Amino acid sequence: MELYPVRAAHGADSGGVGAPGQRLKAESFDAMVIQETADPEVVIVDYQARGRITTTGKAYQQSINAVFRVRDGKIVLSRDYLDPLALAEARTELSTPVERGAG
Repeated sequence: MELYPVRAAHGADSGGVGAPGQRLKAESFDAMVIQETADPEVVIVDYQARGRITTTGKAYQQSINAVFRVRDGKIVLSRDYLDPLALAEARTELSTPVERGAG
């Protein structure tokens, strides 16, 4: 699977993603691991996304698991699994970092 569609699907080439006033500028997608599945149309991609909140300059880092259904060389379905608290922390919606895995 070519990596460019993964980048385009996540905003690297579109100038950023996120809520109005809290735009996220994607800077890099690192440590990509592409996993094939028993279904030839389905690919799982694990990667690190790094970027910056454009309104605050605050850094953003996220581990993402993405599941893509690819048909005729095009992404027809994309589902992302990530930690929403990482973005909330970067957007300063949370005053202190949240401890993950507790509970």
